Amino acid sequence: MRLFTFLNCVKFDAKAQNAREKFSWFFKVILFFITLTVLHSFDAKADYTIPAGSTVDASTLLSKTGVLTINGTLLLNSNVDLDFTSVIINGPNGQIFWNKNVELRFNSGTSIIINNPGVNSGLQPTEGNGNAAQRLVIGGVIISVSSDNANNAHFSFEQFNSLGGLPKYTITGDISGCTSGPVSLKIDPVYSGKDLKHTYSWSVLPVATFTTNNDSSNVQLNNLLPGVYIVTCKATVQGGQSTAYNTINTVTVTIRPKNTWFGKNTDWNNPANWCPGIPDENQDVIIPVLSSSLFYPEITKGTIAVRNLKVAAGASLKIGSQAKISIAGTITNNGVLDFKEGTVEFNGTTMQTLSGSQIKHKSIGNLIVSNSAGLEISKVIGDTLNITGDLTFGTTKASLNTGDNITLKSTILRTANLGVVGIDNIIKGKFIVERYINTGTDKSLNQHGKAWMHLATPTIGSTIYESWQEAGKATGITPIANTQSGYGTLLTTPYNNVPANGFDLYTGAGPSMKTFNSATGKYDNGPVSTNELIYNEQGYMVMVRGDRSVFTYNALAKPVVMRTKGVIVTGTTKEMPVQAGTWASIGNPYASKIYISKIEMTGGVDEFIYLWDPKLGGTYGLGAFQTLYKMGDTYKASPGGGSYVDSSVSYIESGQAFFVQATKNNGSVYFTEDVKTPPAMSIQRGAGPSGKVSSLQTTIYALGSGEAVLADGNLMRMSDSFSNDIDGKDARKMSNSAENFSIRSAGSTLSLESRQNITANDTLFFHMSGMRAQDYQMEIKATNFAIPGMQAWLEDKFLQTQTPIDLTANTTIPFTVSNQSGASSSDRFMIIFRPAAVLPVTFTGVKATKSNNDILVEWTIENEEALSGYEVESSIDGIEFNKIGSVASQNRSAGKYEFLDKNVASGNHYYRIKSLDLDGRFAYSHIVKVTVENAAGSLSVFPNPITHGQVSLQLNNQEAGEYNLRLFNPVGQVLLSKKINHTGGNYTEKMNWDNSLPRGMYTLEVSNIQTGVKMIKLIF
Repeated sequence: MRLFTFLNCVKFDAKAQNAREKFSWFFKVILFFITLTVLHSFDAKADYTIPAGSTVDASTLLSKTGVLTINGTLLLNSNVDLDFTSVIINGPNGQIFWNKNVELRFNSGTSIIINNPGVNSGLQPTEGNGNAAQRLVIGGVIISVSSDNANNAHFSFEQFNSLGGLPKYTITGDISGCTSGPVSLKIDPVYSGKDLKHTYSWSVLPVATFTTNNDSSNVQLNNLLPGVYIVTCKATVQGGQSTAYNTINTVTVTIRPKNTWFGKNTDWNNPANWCPGIPDENQDVIIPVLSSSLFYPEITKGTIAVRNLKVAAGASLKIGSQAKISIAGTITNNGVLDFKEGTVEFNGTTMQTLSGSQIKHKSIGNLIVSNSAGLEISKVIGDTLNITGDLTFGTTKASLNTGDNITLKSTILRTANLGVVGIDNIIKGKFIVERYINTGTDKSLNQHGKAWMHLATPTIGSTIYESWQEAGKATGITPIANTQSGYGTLLTTPYNNVPANGFDLYTGAGPSMKTFNSATGKYDNGPVSTNELIYNEQGYMVMVRGDRSVFTYNALAKPVVMRTKGVIVTGTTKEMPVQAGTWASIGNPYASKIYISKIEMTGGVDEFIYLWDPKLGGTYGLGAFQTLYKMGDTYKASPGGGSYVDSSVSYIESGQAFFVQATKNNGSVYFTEDVKTPPAMSIQRGAGPSGKVSSLQTTIYALGSGEAVLADGNLMRMSDSFSNDIDGKDARKMSNSAENFSIRSAGSTLSLESRQNITANDTLFFHMSGMRAQDYQMEIKATNFAIPGMQAWLEDKFLQTQTPIDLTANTTIPFTVSNQSGASSSDRFMIIFRPAAVLPVTFTGVKATKSNNDILVEWTIENEEALSGYEVESSIDGIEFNKIGSVASQNRSAGKYEFLDKNVASGNHYYRIKSLDLDGRFAYSHIVKVTVENAAGSLSVFPNPITHGQVSLQLNNQEAGEYNLRLFNPVGQVLLSKKINHTGGNYTEKMNWDNSLPRGMYTLEVSNIQTGVKMIKLIF
């Protein structure tokens, strides 16, 4: 009003003044008064706070408005009308204190909120003097009195404080909904009060249609479009005939687009999680960001299908190992897509795109390309898409452009495979193909030391230097290791041309990368330069020490990934010739495991496959050959063990090479895409033996390291279907770099001999080479060999001894190779078969067990007749036995005897039983062994990796007590929990394994009060 009056005065005075002067004067005065007015206005409308510990008389605040915040005391000594729009009282000490019987009055609509109310906060009457004259009035209505509800007041001070002030309403209902609605809301007063009438008025912004119930306490919003709506409810409270106050209450309602995730739980197939229901393959799906109390989808099994997939920032979607998502459109991901274990299919009808950066870890478990228009991978350098499982085509017309940016990963758990590529499937671009090699020193992870590897190269286009050397260089004798740890290996040359030709080191010990020469039957020195292209259909024999940080002879081996990059090999390959009387090295051409039974081997190529096993090798530990032969619906490995614990083999891995042989006629080997698929029926190649097949597996173990390490072995198979001539059913011996133990027959050395059934007076001749001066152990395992009236004896020409062989079970015979003449002779051992003599007793079992400081020897017999007794013989080397006791015979049809060898020393102890008949003849039982350990107790698990659906826990020399076992899967879930009451000493607990479990690293926890907790890693 003052500003308006002043402007009128200025206007009147301006008539008598010079226009220019009056305008200048007018402008200055206007600015001055506007400033004063604005400042005065700001001061009048400023919020006011009473600090904690302060007291302010209410009468001093008559000119104040805005928000009054009370942290201290507002004192009332007289009736006061205040213009604040809202009052906030903060406990525990904020209060309005009535010092006298007076009224505190506010305008209608003023809100009062009491936060953290306590004994000394809120509305406080004069102590001991509270009565109906001390009042809080809002809009002319008595809201509260200090003592009770007198004078038609709605609350006492105590009730008002406990409610946290007035007005207070809650709106409940749907704060999110679907396109087209409806959304229902309801408003309720926190406390209705005495004689109060509540009326409500609703509004919505943006404007939307809605309906209410009779008293308007419920509202339903209809036909909503996606977006955020502010729903407002004006609540009017009336007491008696006058209006007490109005309050404005708002709630935000989010309307999701169709097929938007709500997040009630993680189940994709739960309709409550979707707006308006579970989407199908023709619909776009949105995963929005949710509040912390809601859930994002996790697909654990089954298949889901969408058109376009959009994941908002902060949102996520996870596909588990047994689940699949099919995408027909695009992916827009600003959140987290976890496809590392799951299967993803692209099945659109127009070109689809994908990049590694769209996916968590840049990894997909299995990728299926079913789009005939093509799936195109990002070409951005470094934005690589990793496939950890299988990359396959879902239709015969589907195509893929890799953008040179797909890696087929290989880890200790799994190697990725490229599935069948049909003649109409198109692949453009390059792949990176990995091969994990488990070099290292951790036996719990089944690692092996530095060893030769027989490797294949499934891509074309990169050099050795770019691939297995990881583009690393050498300076003098110290390689510059690749900055990415765990990749590539050291390559050495016997030629002094380092570093001109790209090798890392010069060594006189020979090359670390060799190729096999079929014409000579020997290995050549391999590439002259690492600048040569790495692709070689024959494969390479490579010494792998670990990654490129392992470049000294005494550096420990490490796990390593060998990888190549280039155009991947697909389609039917050319035929690789195999000349009669030779071996040929063949590389698996595909970036996939291939099934042996489907390899095309034509002409005179024999049925055998020779695989180099880095986990064999005996003394030197550099690897040895396994011979694969047909056995029913699969192939078996001889001597087995190493990488083939259960000896069953069906396929050759990606990146693995192998050998074949042709005995009499020329032949060839080639591959078709079908070799990538498992056979649907029994193996058909070649004529299998008819009738029962007997076998004698002979294996030698090196004991130089203090434990038995499988060195080599051979196998003799017997059937009337086989011939005694050397033919395609006999596998010739490929020499290992260390111990070789083969069968000598018709001038040839064989790793496997197939012959007709053994007859009396037959002899099996062995051939050995590469032996070191140390202890060994020979194990002879007979299968289906129990021929009536037949006995077998192992003859040792060096010791001039004959040891009986149990043709119904396993026989273990220790021997030593020394520097003495004849100890390492190639023909030292043979097995002699002869008719069994009619003996007065049959040994049906012999065993020896440790009992405290003693060893109890037990044997069972049948057909005991005319015996004078038994002698118990003992040995510490298994070669030289001495009599340690006698037991009288009871001459009965069947029975059991025992002998206690007391106070034995630590070490190995061998026992055998000698039977003595009345006419001087004698016979020996087979030999049994007991090891007495002084070492501390230990725990071990075998086999590891797990095979054949069973795993055993071995407690060695463990204290007595209760042992608790818990088995955890790779994500920490408990799969098994059990207790073992162990009586002390040695014990084996067998556990059945569920073969349907996913492959991975499992953990067995073994806990005991005395020995503590031990975690054992298991590989499945």
